[in-house]
Amino acid sequence: MTTQLGIRARLNLPFEQAIQKTTEALKAEGFGVLTEIDVQATLKQKLDADFRRYVILGACNPPLAHRALSANLDVGLFLPCNVTLYEDGDGAVVTAVDPVAMLGVMKDDQIVCDVAEEARTRLRRVIESLTSWGAAATGRTVDYQAPRRSHMNATNRTTLVAAFGIAVILFLLFSGGMMTGATMAGSTLGGTSWMWVSTLLTLGIGILLGWVIFGKK
Repeated sequence: MTTQLGIRARLNLPFEQAIQKTTEALKAEGFGVLTEIDVQATLKQKLDADFRRYVILGACNPPLAHRALSANLDVGLFLPCNVTLYEDGDGAVVTAVDPVAMLGVMKDDQIVCDVAEEARTRLRRVIESLTSWGAAATGRTVDYQAPRRSHMNATNRTTLVAAFGIAVILFLLFSGGMMTGATMAGSTLGGTSWMWVSTLLTLGIGILLGWVIFGKK
């Protein structure tokens, strides 16, 4: 799943293992972890407040950082790229910042935008590799959804809803015509009015579409 600021997935892995695998996946895409902030320990120490296990990894890809900083020194205000992990039941949720969203204020700087796009692609591959590894290791479903896939699902659902509405309208028209035609002589097949065939066919299509739309998540 993609939020307004990051790329997120839930992993069916113990928290410590999720941190280890995330660090390894980042390294595979050229990101080193410069900082690791234990939010739970910090809040306990400073405020004596209890909090879930939560870690912030500060990830940096040196070649990308060098290109961006060479184009605009203010990019340093957004570095490093944060990746968060927090405990969620018996698993962990990992979220990588979306560099394009983070650097959106510099949209007029083409070099910075190009770097942001490449960084986003690499971080998305990090999350995808984690979900693939988690699914293979545990044999369980790992939640991940890319933004374009979500958009396509919404579009498909809208199309199905429209088709369902058309089927309902046709059913009402055919059933109304059937009632009117019941008192009139017409073509029949085996004693069954053709209007009955059209009505039942439309009803069947409507039921099928309704099951696809409302019966599946």
